[in-house]
Amino acid sequence: MKHMKKKLLITIIAVFALCLQANAQWFVGGYVRMDSYISNEGVSTIDISPDVGYTFGRWSVGVAFNSYVSFYFGKSFTSYDIGADPYAEYYFPINDFLSFFIEGGLGLRYHKYVEEGFDYGYFNFIPYVAPGIEFMLSDHWSILGHIGRLQWDNHQKNISFSAEGQALSMGLYYNF
Repeated sequence: MKHMKKKLLITIIAVFALCLQANAQWFVGGYVRMDSYISNEGVSTIDISPDVGYTFGRWSVGVAFNSYVSFYFGKSFTSYDIGADPYAEYYFPINDFLSFFIEGGLGLRYHKYVEEGFDYGYFNFIPYVAPGIEFMLSDHWSILGHIGRLQWDNHQKNISFSAEGQALSMGLYYNF
């Protein structure tokens, strides 16, 4: 175990050294997403996710901190999620201001359901892959958008893919 910690520390130091050599830069940003769909329950979700990361070459690595709440209309039922999504992105530049990217990550979540007299919570991990597009507004500002996501939900034990409008997210980012 002691040797594993040393190897992990050396790997982390090596990755940071490579980042510093590769004309890298920090970024902060995030997105606000609203999902809504009509079903027997009528559900709306609000998701606020600040984000911080590091870009080097065509790669970005970062972590998004998630917090969202779902409201079930017509019922006194609400669900809450908090978590963190460490991720990596690889960019395919189209021109000087537009890039396509693929993001892969691992969603780490605590989910809680609250209903009259009922309170249930669990931890979950969700590995995922999501395509996206980045539009550079200036040397420092950019808009990123995702549409669609392929993911494995460990709690529900299923694979899902979404590519409809409710899977759209858009965020504003500042690059230092």
